Amino acid sequence: LLSNTIMDDQIAIELSRRQSPAHLIRLNYGRSSAMMQYVASLFEGNPRLQSLARIGMEPLLDQWLGGAPGVEQDVAIVTIPDLWMAAGYDAVPGRTMFTGASPGEELPLDAMMNEARLFWNSLGDEIARSETDDRVSGITLNWIKVHSSKVANNLGVLMDEQGRSAYAFSCYQQARLFEPENLSALMNMHVLAQREGWPELQDLEDELVVKTKDLTGRIQPVSLAAVYGFVRVPELFVNRGLSFAMSGKADLAIRDMKRALSL
Repeated sequence: LLSNTIMDDQIAIELSRRQSPAHLIRLNYGRSSAMMQYVASLFEGNPRLQSLARIGMEPLLDQWLGGAPGVEQDVAIVTIPDLWMAAGYDAVPGRTMFTGASPGEELPLDAMMNEARLFWNSLGDEIARSETDDRVSGITLNWIKVHSSKVANNLGVLMDEQGRSAYAFSCYQQARLFEPENLSALMNMHVLAQREGWPELQDLEDELVVKTKDLTGRIQPVSLAAVYGFVRVPELFVNRGLSFAMSGKADLAIRDMKRALSL
């Protein structure tokens, strides 16, 4: 489990309490040679990945996510879905994290949506209870809301790309229930309603004008994606494609440029 959040201590405690076989690798371990020695120990039997871990987190992730057979079955990422994309996979949102899938892989969209709705209902109840519990940190609760909103938005983007417009709209709505200020979800709802000719368009357009009137020229899709999730606009895919091209990943650059052209 790759993570870099304010919840990492709680995640580690819960993994231990459940006696889970999963290992938590905090991305900020890369700042410590001692912690990277620990990470290297997790790859017993794979001298190459052990050596890369001792060099640093970035070379390890580049080769591990990008080249280890079956890695998409073994790894989940909490906060940075772009790590999957940089490795040539699609990032698949599920509950509070992202797993990897090969491009073009057929996904069980109906089952994914049913599971998501059950989880959202349960999480919504937990959030409501926590808001009246003085023992719960407001900072922690806010992070949970924003992160859950981001994952729900990205599930909407995935559904949108798969042609499941109604599912996508429901995901964007849920993202805004968790975090009403999720501008990515609002923009995605507006684009979808405009494309489909839905009656919600005018209300969404009015709200979007109000929320962005003081942000003209300062809204960057890449920045929004990091906090609130992907925005289905060409600029995001163009910028990411250029980043991949500059990193020497031509196939990934071409893929994102094609996605930009399709919008």
